[in-house]
Amino acid sequence: MTKSQVTSNTELWRLIGSRRSPYVRKVLILAEELGLAGRIELEPIVVSFRKTEPQPLNPHPLNQIPTLIAEGRPIYDSLVICDWLCSVAGESGASYMDSDRGRHDMLIRHALAQAMMDTEMKLYSERSRSGDGLNEYAQAYTIRLGRGCDALEEQAGDWQDRPFDIAQIATAAMLSYADLRLGHLGWRDGRPGLAAWFETVSARPSMRATEYQT
Repeated sequence: MTKSQVTSNTELWRLIGSRRSPYVRKVLILAEELGLAGRIELEPIVVSFRKTEPQPLNPHPLNQIPTLIAEGRPIYDSLVICDWLCSVAGESGASYMDSDRGRHDMLIRHALAQAMMDTEMKLYSERSRSGDGLNEYAQAYTIRLGRGCDALEEQAGDWQDRPFDIAQIATAAMLSYADLRLGHLGWRDGRPGLAAWFETVSARPSMRATEYQT
């Protein structure tokens, strides 16, 4: 089965989310890499930190995205969905959830990218609430993201020759979200290794197929 082909007897999985979410994009990039994108049907919903009422489409108790509906049950969060997709893919999916230096190495690198996504969400929400001026919260989030990018710069030169795994996928989704929403960060400045790595991975078909919708 190709990435775009789905047979008539193949179950479609519903992915509850937004095309503007880095967490959703992480899942979609991996699905493209695994050849499973054709089995996923994205059901877009509007998300907001201020919305508290239950959303009929999303069974997540906290309304978080993404949520995957597969085999009659909800699966969340994004890392669990990715792990589940890799298990469905079998042997071809194993390398994405591990690394040549061990699974914990991959999980630690993923944890940094995920924490930076969380911080991006807080920064974007704060700037949307208070305007473009950087209040003390926005300043703190900006500083934290800068430190995260510095740490990624130390690692990125080593990534060019290593397999594309879920930690790199999460990092790519996070940095591309910074380009979409937080251009003022200038994350490429003074970080040539990270910028070069990002330029290389951005050319992958999985990245091109999952670009954020503005």
